[in-house]
Amino acid sequence: YVPNLHARSLASQRSHVLGLIVLPHEPRHWTEKSYLYDLLMGVDQACGGSGYHCQVASYQFSNPDRFIWPQFMRDSSVDGVVLACNTHPKVIQQLALHRLPCVHIGTNIDAAFGVDCAYGDIDGGLRQMVCHLFELGHRRIRLILPSGPGPQALADGFRWLDLVHDRLEASAVLMPT
Repeated sequence: YVPNLHARSLASQRSHVLGLIVLPHEPRHWTEKSYLYDLLMGVDQACGGSGYHCQVASYQFSNPDRFIWPQFMRDSSVDGVVLACNTHPKVIQQLALHRLPCVHIGTNIDAAFGVDCAYGDIDGGLRQMVCHLFELGHRRIRLILPSGPGPQALADGFRWLDLVHDRLEASAVLMPT
């Protein structure tokens, strides 16, 4: 027996579908060794283990003037959305007003908007990266990040690295988006 998804959705008033929104990328970025592939596989496995289906869409959310509501958000065909893209604060405000549950993967949005965020251990990864580069003989390391509250916190945390190694010059630069 396999339950009919449409009948189940009518009875429960839930679609049992989560939307995953990623930045538009060329097909070459969807290889088995890419961040996007790992992200998609992780979200899909989590959905499957919870009785949900995953619907993937590619949208540009970093520019509020070009923001268009994805169809599955307009027609309520998803119960929630996972945002895996650089999202402009004005777009986050619009999403929050829509009252559709959202989780943002990453650090570029302000917690004041009330959108839940999931973070990777970026600080730990940066420490490992700098230590590896230092062991290879590099002494001047610069981290370039987009602007935003999350990247600012990363830049502040990155600046302490030159204090750990007296022969290391570590700096972080925030680029305007």
